[in-house]
Amino acid sequence: MITVNKWEAFSDSFKQRNTYAVGQAIIDTVKSRLAELDNLGVVLEVAALLESKRVLKPGGRLIVMSMTQYSMSLFQQIGLMYRYIKMYGNKPAGAIKLTPKGTQQYLDAAMFEDVQIEVLGDGVKALYAEAVKARR
Repeated sequence: MITVNKWEAFSDSFKQRNTYAVGQAIIDTVKSRLAELDNLGVVLEVAALLESKRVLKPGGRLIVMSMTQYSMSLFQQIGLMYRYIKMYGNKPAGAIKLTPKGTQQYLDAAMFEDVQIEVLGDGVKALYAEAVKARR
């Protein structure tokens, strides 16, 4: 029996798929923003907020980066949705659209502190947030 590692096959083309779906400009913007970070220490890439809260030490920094349709024109949103569905299929039923206000609410509910949120990009947008796990 041959076992196929679907993630490996998917990851081989992820960069090309993602570039098609969101565009090189926003990818470059995100990379530039992340390159500004310093003193990161140990980094764990992880999509669940509650898991982040669980594994971070008190005073640990959370960085959230996600593509968003927030503040995009209807035309831009339709184009992004078309490219996304073509590359990845329909989003899961429980998928949410991140907005600055919604992200602030999630982080407040999880008791993160020193929250800073930015929307990056001119066409396709990325939501960037930083927060600190409460020290108490």
